[in-house]
Amino acid sequence: MSDDNFVTIVNGIEEGRTVGMNLSKSIRYILSGSVGQLLTVFSSTAMGLPTPLLPAQILWVNLVTESLPAMSLMADPPEENYMSKPPLNPEGRFLSGEGGAIFRKGLLFSINTLGLFTGGLMWGGWSLGRARTMAFSQLVVNRVFNLINERKTKDAMTGAKVKNNPLILPAAALSTAMLAAAVYLPFMRPLFSTVPIGLGDWALLTANAVTAGKIDSLLEKGGEKKKSKTTVHVGGGRPVLELYPAEPTTVRD
Repeated sequence: MSDDNFVTIVNGIEEGRTVGMNLSKSIRYILSGSVGQLLTVFSSTAMGLPTPLLPAQILWVNLVTESLPAMSLMADPPEENYMSKPPLNPEGRFLSGEGGAIFRKGLLFSINTLGLFTGGLMWGGWSLGRARTMAFSQLVVNRVFNLINERKTKDAMTGAKVKNNPLILPAAALSTAMLAAAVYLPFMRPLFSTVPIGLGDWALLTANAVTAGKIDSLLEKGGEKKKSKTTVHVGGGRPVLELYPAEPTTVRD
């Protein structure tokens, strides 16, 4: 406002929108991982299985391997044509309509983590220590791949270009390094009750995380297609978005 330049106002609005978008990405990223943790622990207890995750492991995931990727999402640049979208409802709820997506991701993370833990114990001949190490590692690897998926909003999934964020890869690499330290360093293994794992185990962890991400993307796209079939379009093919609540109307005689 100080230079009385319309371009400055537009840039300020874009910056504000970008901050809000990135904040929602970061919170979705944290919540989906937390839901996965809760479902994994509760499900194993309900099934009468040993605890797949120890308190020290959960603390390490939440404080170390999760925080850096979440902060890196805050540095995401705005997506292509982001300013052409209508403004959000200022009276609407934050993350409105995102609860289902967050729970879906958490459920997928829980399934591949608990499935790996249970399968290793029952059919893989794993010791409890190795099974817990694999479950612990799966949680972190899930988050690393989810970091990439969270950068893609619904518009980006339909073709909008996602711009480069130079902090994403370093954050993912550092999270993986922190996991490797807890698994391989002799003085850290007793703290987290971990055992060394091999290259085949890392391949299994990666395949599980990629599969969960692909399933989530397919479910997301399927949900968007259902919505598009019931959305009214106007000239230019753009949907009419219900961003603001409709005003009540009265019929006069």
